[in-house]
Amino acid sequence: MSSHDRNPDETASGGRRSSWSRIDDTLERSAGIDHMPLSDEREQQVIVRALAVGYSAFRWIALAVALVLLASGLLFAAVLIMVTADIPRLIATGYARRRGVELQSQSGLARNAARPIELIATLLYIGVVAGLIAFNAAFGHPLIPWSWRFEFESFDAFLIIPFVGAAIGAFFGWRLRRRRYLASLK
Repeated sequence: MSSHDRNPDETASGGRRSSWSRIDDTLERSAGIDHMPLSDEREQQVIVRALAVGYSAFRWIALAVALVLLASGLLFAAVLIMVTADIPRLIATGYARRRGVELQSQSGLARNAARPIELIATLLYIGVVAGLIAFNAAFGHPLIPWSWRFEFESFDAFLIIPFVGAAIGAFFGWRLRRRRYLASLK
């Protein structure tokens, strides 16, 4: 762990680390930013920016999917996606705060949140959600009247074949990525 990665959550008594520190380390490993030996500082900044842009895209896509679910009459699934789409922001804010950085103001999120277009977009989204719920209540059926349920009358071994194929594909894909990564280290 490099000196800039030191977590302020570590206690002075014997260097024992807090639960937050361990969780942060696991999340850093999962994101691939815990150790970047082949990248210079500019590349590291691009990687961090790419992860931030990826999160932003995820959030917008999740909100769009929530609207489709809501239009399909799946209210609880839509609400679940809307709520969980904001959890990464809360995690990122806490992560930065534990390192003494105010994410909202330093990253420009506060500036974006104060822009009139942000208010307009939020009000439009709330209006669309309310309209979809009102449509369902008024007409007794959702705007998109189709179901995503699969009816399985009995268990069939052929149902497992796509999952076995996906698992085998994932294994060989992982092996290929690992081989390329190890070759790049040489």
